[in-house]
Amino acid sequence: MPVASTKNQTSSATKSVEKVWDNCLKLIKDNVSPQNFKTWFEPIKPIKLEKNVLTIEVPSQFFTNGWKSIFLLYLKGN
Repeated sequence: MPVASTKNQTSSATKSVEKVWDNCLKLIKDNVSPQNFKTWFEPIKPIKLEKNVLTIEVPSQFFTNGWKSIFLLYLKGN
């Protein structure tokens, strides 16, 4: 019985992470070009949400470097 409970909690947590990421994507999509959104944001996968910090996964180090140089300051609000 505890296994089912853990599975439901995991499923619920995954849905919560995905919901937060989907909300982020909606905001981002309204503020970047369609090409930039497709190139730089669609490949990102949400991994976990803990203490109001969303952890994401990107496809490669090259992607990380390009993403940081283009969008990190924008997303931080600078």
